[in-house]
Amino acid sequence: NMMFVFDRDILNGYQRNFEWMWAQGKLPGDQSAGWPKPGPLPAAPFATVDLNGTRLPPYIFSPRGGTEQTIVRALDAARQEISIAMFAFTSKPAMDALTRAASRGVQIRLMTSLRASFPFKEEAKKARIQHRLKSGRVENGLMHNKYAVVDGRLLINGSFNWSATAETLNTENTIFTTDPQYVGPYKAEFDKLYSTAVRPY
Repeated sequence: NMMFVFDRDILNGYQRNFEWMWAQGKLPGDQSAGWPKPGPLPAAPFATVDLNGTRLPPYIFSPRGGTEQTIVRALDAARQEISIAMFAFTSKPAMDALTRAASRGVQIRLMTSLRASFPFKEEAKKARIQHRLKSGRVENGLMHNKYAVVDGRLLINGSFNWSATAETLNTENTIFTTDPQYVGPYKAEFDKLYSTAVRPY
């Protein structure tokens, strides 16, 4: 999936993140030892996105930028439904948040890739989380999305697999938005993909 975003604050944040990554790079063929040390990771100056009274940043970057904990806060704010399309899902804090949501009566539909890791099958089954597996649309393709729609109002989207590796090691990006022009189409795409996904057990 791809988003075309025109929000000036988000664009500025992504530009700062690009400059942060660029400053750590080296020219092709550079044989010098080591890599430039990174400075502080860029962050959104304000939490401007509201979900049921919980304030979230419009964007967040990794590694170690707090993406995982921000996702957990969004899931903990859910009141009605959570729809997740995630290539790889190995984050224990995120899974714990889904379990808490299910115990509150939140309807949860989770779709993971047929070829990726999901070590919480038993926890999902016990919590009555509706888990499905999805292959790609063409032979040898993958369901490679990494997004969630919460209460039909919040879209969480980006390159971030819900995993400890994405949180602590990888350079990743995530957007949080309640803009209906994004939330609606992503929810519709989830519903379409989920309708042909298969039960894992």
